[in-house]
Amino acid sequence: MGCRRIRLLMALHVLVLHCLLLIRKRQIRLIREPCRFDPESRSKNLNDIIYESDILCVEQLRMDRRCFWTLFNLVTDIGGLRDTRNVKVEEMVAMFLHILAYDEKSRSMRTDYQRSQETISRHFNNVRGEC
Repeated sequence: MGCRRIRLLMALHVLVLHCLLLIRKRQIRLIREPCRFDPESRSKNLNDIIYESDILCVEQLRMDRRCFWTLFNLVTDIGGLRDTRNVKVEEMVAMFLHILAYDEKSRSMRTDYQRSQETISRHFNNVRGEC
């Protein structure tokens, strides 16, 4: 009886460890997300905010375009922030200001800037490090 109970507990232990391992593998895979957004609409939305309209820029970033470009120049010239392969510095600064202005999490910014949560968080920290 005792030997049978020990075998049963060992099998249950192995099963639980196997389930935990599967859950952990799935969580690691869920960190990165595939791009589901259109790059043209992403650039159009950003252009509308920082190139076209002071009203939209103030609504989204809480500063007018002149102040935005002043901050942009400070971050690039003094801070040394550069474009990456997929994200321009203008977009990084706009995401940074939007998060600060509305006290939003990067999770809720995914649809506004059509980027993954990881990308938004990484570039927010890049701009924060250069300011």
